[in-house]
Amino acid sequence: MQAQTNRRHYGDEYYDRRRLYSLGVQAELLRSLNAHSVLEIGPGLGVFAAMFRQMSGARLVTLDIDASLRPQVIGSVLHLPFADGSFGAPAGFQMLEHLPFECLAPALR
Repeated sequence: MQAQTNRRHYGDEYYDRRRLYSLGVQAELLRSLNAHSVLEIGPGLGVFAAMFRQMSGARLVTLDIDASLRPQVIGSVLHLPFADGSFGAPAGFQMLEHLPFECLAPALR
């Protein structure tokens, strides 16, 4: 699968007030799960990861198919390169809409 976006997608308009508020709510919700580790799929420019790492003591690993976004692990949500149970919680905020429709159900599995 090829990347559905590129770094230009995250221009000045992308991180507006509403999106930043949404990221804060997502981080707060994820922190409330008290997961020992989190896999963030589709980290964009890393804003959520930076925020969550400040809010939580959980280990956070980022994964994306686009190496130019500098995820910790390059891979696809459709073929995760981790054993089952490797993470306490997944986080796929702001990424499902970039998948082709036929990939949605497999990605959620």
